Amino acid sequence: MANPLHFDVLKQGVYSWNLYLLEESVSAPNLAGANLSGENLRRANFAKTDLSFSNLSLADLAGADLQLADLTGSDLRDTNLNGVDLRGANLTGADLRRAKFTGANLSGADLSGANLNDVDLRRANIADANLDGAKMDGTKLAFVESQVAIEKQFA
Repeated sequence: MANPLHFDVLKQGVYSWNLYLLEESVSAPNLAGANLSGENLRRANFAKTDLSFSNLSLADLAGADLQLADLTGSDLRDTNLNGVDLRGANLTGADLRRAKFTGANLSGADLSGANLNDVDLRRANIADANLDGAKMDGTKLAFVESQVAIEKQFA
């Protein structure tokens, strides 16, 4: 369950959120189960944030910092994740259908059991990402490095 204070601060906007985290030295914000569908969260600092089982469908998270964030079981359908930093993030069982990850950094992310159908991973870094059991029908891959990483994962 999301911390009500964290949720209220975020609803004031990304600038207020990022400033709050900086001023209050919040190291592990809790937004678990939050409904953030369709929200503009561009460039938000969600590093180490618990967003497990949250609804982020149709949200704009372009350029956001989601390093080491917990997105287990979250709904990220049709979400703009272009240029996000998801290094080491936990996306186990997340629904990422039709999300856009162009230029995103997913190195070391756990995507096991995630639904990546029709996802755009062009120019995304997926080195050392865990893709065990991930669904990837219609996923767009543009560079050999991405394809090699996936081939190694399923070998």
